[in-house]
Amino acid sequence: REGMRAYVFRTGSRSVGIAWRDEGTAGLKLRRGAKAYDIMGNELTGRDTVVGESPVYVVGDSPEEVLRVLAQ
Repeated sequence: REGMRAYVFRTGSRSVGIAWRDEGTAGLKLRRGAKAYDIMGNELTGRDTVVGESPVYVVGDSPEEVLRVLAQ
């Protein structure tokens, strides 16, 4: 996604994506089974979340699931 930086890691049976933007913000729509957390580990509730300069962590069952959320 243009303007967004992201990395996806596999850890055990889960995958974690870390996403942020150098400038501005972008929305993410969480899919069923995916959860998002802020940099302090607080869960971001709801299906929509915003990515800005502070990283957002997206956790899902597979790398593909996390990438689908980040690519929207």
